[in-house]
Amino acid sequence: MKNLPTKHLCIDARMLSNSGIGTYLKNLIPRLKNDPNIMLSLIVHPEAAKKEPWISSYSLLFSSAPIYSLQEQLQLPRIIPTCDLFWSPHFAVPLLPIRAKKRIVTIHDLYHFAYFSTLKVTEKLYTKIVIPFAVKTAAKVFTISQFSLEEMKKHLSINPEKIAVIPNGSIDKKNLTQQKHQEILSKYNLPSRFFLFVGNCKPHKNIKGLIEAFANLHSTDCYLVIVGKYKGFAHTENIHSLIQEKKLEKRVLVFSDITDEELPVFYSSATAFVFPSFYEGFGLPPLEAMTYGCPVIASSAASIPEVCKEAALYINPYDKEELTKAMKEIENNPILRESLRQKGIAHAQTFSWDITAQKYIKVLHEECFSS
Repeated sequence: MKNLPTKHLCIDARMLSNSGIGTYLKNLIPRLKNDPNIMLSLIVHPEAAKKEPWISSYSLLFSSAPIYSLQEQLQLPRIIPTCDLFWSPHFAVPLLPIRAKKRIVTIHDLYHFAYFSTLKVTEKLYTKIVIPFAVKTAAKVFTISQFSLEEMKKHLSINPEKIAVIPNGSIDKKNLTQQKHQEILSKYNLPSRFFLFVGNCKPHKNIKGLIEAFANLHSTDCYLVIVGKYKGFAHTENIHSLIQEKKLEKRVLVFSDITDEELPVFYSSATAFVFPSFYEGFGLPPLEAMTYGCPVIASSAASIPEVCKEAALYINPYDKEELTKAMKEIENNPILRESLRQKGIAHAQTFSWDITAQKYIKVLHEECFSS
């Protein structure tokens, strides 16, 4: 790659501070910068430099336009510079002409098609107009699982050869001192035994089902800990009212502002991680849990078995009794917990953001930058 001419890649990184796509961007962007043949510029929110100081070494273009808005449609074509390639890491692409020679896009999942009936009118229009436009105008479409590839073939008119399936990596394990670990445990007063959920509160995450299944566990000394940022998400479910309805205020703990440094303590301290989603394009949290030796109970739906393979205890996400039974089994069977812990650690090590980035760089040079 060293003898290739330098190519200018502009990335729409306005979701850098978000969960999900933000994690994807934070892990890929620094690794793409390591390629001497790629010159990077990033479109970011003006507040991003404060939240993500590491981006100050990049060429930055600023946009405060909300994602999925008319404002972004008017603003992005003016901001995107003359470049070889413009990359949208989500389907919110500009509909107007831009100064990039080519476009590429990442479609993480087809949630908006799968849950079309639950969307607002404006979201339905975006789904029917912008997503098909994004894949039609892209020189290459990236996705993160075979499941999402099949979803694209099902819902969109697209040549499968135009799609590159490149799985996400897993997180690099952070080794905290015992003192720091204990400080975080004490800060949040975490119980000695708890099931953990990490993610947002959209309906497809099935967090209501998790709370209802946990309510049937009837274990007085085991808790459910929920970690996630729930403000600002469309279709967020009111889990607090359900917790009150089930009289679980003392046994279900909800944390919304856990830092990346603190989250590993939650993973490594949990009895098990529970991921009961109905729909996922990939699902990073189970791999993160496995990295820290946390046994995983996972949904058998969508891409999750593809990602977790044999390293999780699977449940039918539509069967709350089955989920309750799985939690009881994990709680009472230390041999099963240890088996899943060992399998998970080994499995998570097969996912690497370094390898993921190398695959992206290969496709970028061979299929996207070429004239």
